[in-house]
Amino acid sequence: IPTYQLMQQMRKSLLGKGVQILDRIQITELSHDENSPGWGALGFNIRNGEMVKMEARAVVLAAGGCSYRGPFFGQDVVSGEGLEMACRAGASLAYMEYGNHFNVSLKAFDTYGQSKFMAHGGKYINRNQEPFLETSGEGNRASGHIAVRRMVEEVERGRGPIYLDLRNFTEQDLVSKLMPNLDLLLHSSSLDFYGTPNEAIPGLTGTSNASGAGVLIDKNSRTSVPGLFAAGDNASKGVVTGACVGLSGISLAWANVTGYLAGKNAAEYASITERSPVINSTRGNGDGIYQPMSIKGTFHPREIIWRLSAIMGNAYVNIIKSEERLKRASHQCQQLKELLYHDTAVSSYHDLMVWYEAKSALFTANLTLEASRFRQETRGAHYREDFPEKNTSLEGRVLVASQANGQPELSYHHLSG
Repeated sequence: IPTYQLMQQMRKSLLGKGVQILDRIQITELSHDENSPGWGALGFNIRNGEMVKMEARAVVLAAGGCSYRGPFFGQDVVSGEGLEMACRAGASLAYMEYGNHFNVSLKAFDTYGQSKFMAHGGKYINRNQEPFLETSGEGNRASGHIAVRRMVEEVERGRGPIYLDLRNFTEQDLVSKLMPNLDLLLHSSSLDFYGTPNEAIPGLTGTSNASGAGVLIDKNSRTSVPGLFAAGDNASKGVVTGACVGLSGISLAWANVTGYLAGKNAAEYASITERSPVINSTRGNGDGIYQPMSIKGTFHPREIIWRLSAIMGNAYVNIIKSEERLKRASHQCQQLKELLYHDTAVSSYHDLMVWYEAKSALFTANLTLEASRFRQETRGAHYREDFPEKNTSLEGRVLVASQANGQPELSYHHLSG
């Protein structure tokens, strides 16, 4: 079932239960009073600029991860706002060094769902027609982080480009059943999808999809801050994925389970608090949320995201890592932050939305890079060229980021249920 149909059914069900849905609202801040229960949220309507203020007994974050608004299917709308808001509100984030998920796609257009091809005769080959995953011992059903690293290594050795070879693919009906959007695209394209190997590339999807990076939750989808819950790609999947990135089929199952738990436990938490939720919408420019519109600079904030995506999508930053390259990327991100705050042009409320998306994407990128520098070892999808071995003293320890003096602070934790 296409995702938009699931959303339509969910929306219909919610409206039938009397739930108020606020469309086209960009939330810019979550606030929490440590001395009393309850939460506040501030945002604006992206079409007319109307300010929106909300108060609630409990909050469920389900805003997705951060793929730097990449071009791949379903990834052009997620930029890390939920991750930034959670951390700034005091919640811990975890596994951020594993915010380096890469989806493998055709170069011509996105072909999500690679594991379905690999399970039924598909394979990746280099320009010499060699099935390099088979010859390296991992096999064509290797985890995503292994496949993309091997692709980079093949190109590095002069055996690129890489191709998706479906000449022996045996289950073409699966495409129409499980990937209807791709099936429609193939029927309207002149591409010989099954008869000729087609060039494939890894494309960054960041903390989204099959990555462990996200807001740290317990078995009830609770964050480290009372009254704040997280679900789906907003929540860390590390308890399931560990150091692996690219496990097939995990995202929808994770969203279903954590969504149910977050909703159930948030409702129970809200039922025992005294504060009543209030939604108050007023037109105005208070509290500084419109301040970016006064910058009057040169760059559209979308340009910041594009440049950031190029930095984080570099194979030698996020697939094969080293201190030197990570440090250089951090410096480049800092330069982009300076541009965002001092030289952007925000002329509409939609532009303002993109400005806040760029702000959150930069926050996520910085945390991903700093976590990658902090973990000085190789473990799973976190491959450090300058620290190629596991550090056995870090077995069972998770790298957690918490807010301290306005900045995330990294430390290792032993986690239990």
